[in-house]
Parts: sequence; structure tokens; C-alpha cells
Amino acid sequence: MKQESHIIQCKACGAKNRITKQNLGLKAKCGKCGEPLDTTQKKDTSENGGNIYLVRCLSCHAKNRVPESKMDEKVKCGKCHQPIETSGLMSGRSIMVSDRDFDIKVLKSPVPVLFFAFANWCPSCRAVIPVVEELAREWKGKVRVAKLNVDQNPVVADRFNIMSVPTIIVFDDGQAKDRLTGAVPRLQIMEKMSPYV
Repeated sequence: MKQESHIIQCKACGAKNRITKQNLGLKAKCGKCGEPLDTTQKKDTSENGGNIYLVRCLSCHAKNRVPESKMDEKVKCGKCHQPIETSGLMSGRSIMVSDRDFDIKVLKSPVPVLFFAFANWCPSCRAVIPVVEELAREWKGKVRVAKLNVDQNPVVADRFNIMSVPTIIVFDDGQAKDRLTGAVPRLQIMEKMSPYV
């Protein structure tokens, strides 16, 4: 008889691990990197199924659990009842930001943001862009991936002291939390983002 199982993604390396239903909630390690897995991840019990996503209210900073089926609808905070802007989080694509809309799209994002600063003339940037786009697909609903051309948007580049490209900055709850500079490998980006995914 086949046992029911769930796929649990490792927060350290991103590998997907199959965990049987009876082992959910128990200690398990990633088959790839050996790090402990969060086996308490919940699934949506609605009739359509799907994952549950955590989105932060920008008014009271409470985290809200939203089923996948509701992510593209109007979401309200369970604590203060203010609307939470979740549209576009399930697209699986990065978004372009500028000096004008940086605060709204990055600092006021209801989910953590992987912010990628680049320049068109930079070969290292071109090498990292496919990795960033792949992560946008994998982390849809959990992380917003935002890109900024520093040559066209000097205000944000100056504000966050971006002296070289590519630069990746991790934002959560409106704060810059971590930074990577240069053409870093995918695994290093995933490790920086693991506390926020």
C-alpha cells in the first residue's frame, strides 16, 4: 500500500524532500545538504488544495496565513483588517522597479524581497539574471524578486550605497537585512534568503 507523502523544500539549499504523512512534525534532515527540515509546513485544506503563504500586513506588521487559492484576491489582515496587496505575487516572474516605485514595490512588500541591482553593460549581471529569474519562479508567493537598473535609477543606488554590480540585497519588513556583491552562485543566494523563505 502506497503511503501518502508531502514534498518539503529545504530552506537551506532549496532541495525538495519527500516526507511521509506520518513523519510530518518529526525531526527530518535534507537528503542533499543534511540540514534539518521544517516538517510542520501546512497545506491548504480547502477543496482546491495548494499551499498556505505568509504575508505581512504593512499597517500592524502581523503575519497572515493566506491559501494559494486566495492570493490573487483582495486579502485583509486578520488582526487590523487593513487590505494587503498580494496581486502579482503568484506570477513567478521578477518585477522591474525604479526610483519612483521602489518604496511601494520593495519596502512595502508583504513578503520578503530579493532585490537585484544590475547594469546593462555588466557581463556578470547577465550571468546572474537567469538564476534570479529561476528563483522568482521557485519562490512565487513567498518572495518578491525585484530588479533595478542602477544607470537609470541613481537615487536608489545612492540610497543603498550600491557601488558595484551585480548587487543583491535582501529586504524584509521594509528593512535591508543582508547583501551579496558580485556574480555569486545560486546556492549562496539561496543560503542568504533561507531565513526569509
